[in-house]
Amino acid sequence: MTSEFAKPRSRRPADSEWLSAGFGLAGTLILAVFAWFGFRHEPVPPLAPAYAETKGSSHFVASPGQPGGIAEWERMLHIWARLADPTLLVLPDEELGFSRVRQTPRHLPESPLPEYRFTIVLAAEAPQPEIRLAAPRQELPDELRQRWLVAPPETREYPPVAPLPRSIVWHRPDGQVLAAMPELDIGTVRRAIAEGGHPRYPTRLEIQAGDSAFPTRIRVRRPSGNTALDLHAVAVLQRDVGLMERRQRFGLEAGRPLYLPPPGGSAIIEIEWSLFPAELTVAE
Repeated sequence: MTSEFAKPRSRRPADSEWLSAGFGLAGTLILAVFAWFGFRHEPVPPLAPAYAETKGSSHFVASPGQPGGIAEWERMLHIWARLADPTLLVLPDEELGFSRVRQTPRHLPESPLPEYRFTIVLAAEAPQPEIRLAAPRQELPDELRQRWLVAPPETREYPPVAPLPRSIVWHRPDGQVLAAMPELDIGTVRRAIAEGGHPRYPTRLEIQAGDSAFPTRIRVRRPSGNTALDLHAVAVLQRDVGLMERRQRFGLEAGRPLYLPPPGGSAIIEIEWSLFPAELTVAE
């Protein structure tokens, strides 16, 4: 049985449910508002005309060697890039200006022909009076023959021809003939030519004069083609110079050869063998 004094039921569970439903509804509305403001699409306002005209753009230009070809505006850009100064295209120049791209006909200014006419009338010339000749007139061939002066041929005086010496000649490379040279053995020379043949070149010798420290040296700078003749010439000079040096070493009086350079110096001497190879003699 129910007591009248029974306590009434509490209404808190019902209030809590209402509160939870209200918070849930409020949170859903807040999320919906955030989602609408965050993901809405606003139209972009149109650009101003001045800004739209001055806005730049970037383009990738194809290579002129592309197999498929390139557009006309790309080809023009390549032409501009090859110029050293692209501003020359706007200058009125026939060689480097805009005529390279824009081939327009060249119109030169022309002036119309004048309408008036005039005639040039030459004045009549008065005839010249006849001139009386003081002598009879001659024909042109006779006049040229009388006025023609034949110049005598120029004769040159040639120096007398000096006969070449029929001997062996000692000389400098410039052709200066040397005198008072040591004698060569004719028998040795003839024997060397008979065995080794006639020399083809003059023998060129270098003489390095000695001093108190070292003796005189004689070397062959250019052989003649006959080794026996070259060695014989070197031996003759060594014998002549060695005799002088030995006399000086012992304190005896000895004359210095004229072909010998000063102490420490060097000189070049050539020996001409082939002036008359068949009749070789020693120059006196």
